[in-house]
Amino acid sequence: MDPHRNPNIIPTKGRRDELVARHRDTRVIYNQAMDEHATQVGEPAEIGIDASNDLFVDTPPYQRARAALADLKAIEDEYFAALPRLALAPCPHCGKPFFRTFDPFGLDGLWWRSDAHPDEPPACPHFCLLKVRSICAPAGRRPTSTFTRAPARRT
Repeated sequence: MDPHRNPNIIPTKGRRDELVARHRDTRVIYNQAMDEHATQVGEPAEIGIDASNDLFVDTPPYQRARAALADLKAIEDEYFAALPRLALAPCPHCGKPFFRTFDPFGLDGLWWRSDAHPDEPPACPHFCLLKVRSICAPAGRRPTSTFTRAPARRT
């Protein structure tokens, strides 16, 4: 485990599942409030104008949506802070361990989202990321799967 991680944070599946469920429920509240706000102001799309703009319309649903958005951010911060940060490998040049956050508890977590960017400790100066296929196959043969593959995560 990463020595820079707060030692008082002990990742558990139960706590992680609670945060994922809270995030999912809060996302529903946010989406419903934004839909209600758009209906009240007569706009078919999500409206994201800040209060300094003269077109800003502050409705009760929009206030609920802003509160839900703040909750989403807080839940995401707590979720990523509680995940284990594992030493994946030492640098072959200097030996410094390469730490990265990982959600080992299930595929429904926020870590698996393509837009997830947990705070990571800095890598040694020798680290660089090369995009490689996650599945190696003999030359001329493409592997098949029942799931959609996404590009490698950038760190």
